[in-house]
Amino acid sequence: EKGIVKLVDAFERIVRRHPEARLNIFGAGPLKDMLRDRIAASGLEQQILLRGVESDKARIFGGNAFFLLPSDSEGMSNALLEAMAHGTVPIITPVSGAADLVDTGRSGYIVADNQPDTLEAAIETAINLGAGDWTEFSAAAREKILQNFGIDKIAADYLDCYTRHMQRAVPH
Repeated sequence: EKGIVKLVDAFERIVRRHPEARLNIFGAGPLKDMLRDRIAASGLEQQILLRGVESDKARIFGGNAFFLLPSDSEGMSNALLEAMAHGTVPIITPVSGAADLVDTGRSGYIVADNQPDTLEAAIETAINLGAGDWTEFSAAAREKILQNFGIDKIAADYLDCYTRHMQRAVPH
């Protein structure tokens, strides 16, 4: 469901061209042992790192230029919202509400499907962004979240909702 195996497939090919690239995988799940064995068998323990569960968002997003969400299916991803709020440029599959958050070519990339070749191409494109372009993508990702999900926006939406319902409840 999360597409991690396909992401590892894609990243194994990326590392051949970009040996300095690193993939940090956060979280835990039933594929952990299989992924660990596969990464070890490919000799990529220094490039693909299983970080486990981490609650410190600054540690997760602060040192990573990109956030990869290769899910086959997913609801609105809190991890995607958090990544974009931290200015981490997303590369995602077009699942559920996630595709509504990313403006391809402006704040991140939406890949056509969740296949290793497609993921590899998107990662390659992202890696080749110049520093100025990456900064613009990062700022656009952060701004999208602040405009639509920031505390001021959410508070205003709740106030508007309550006001409309109160107006209906009060007889005129």
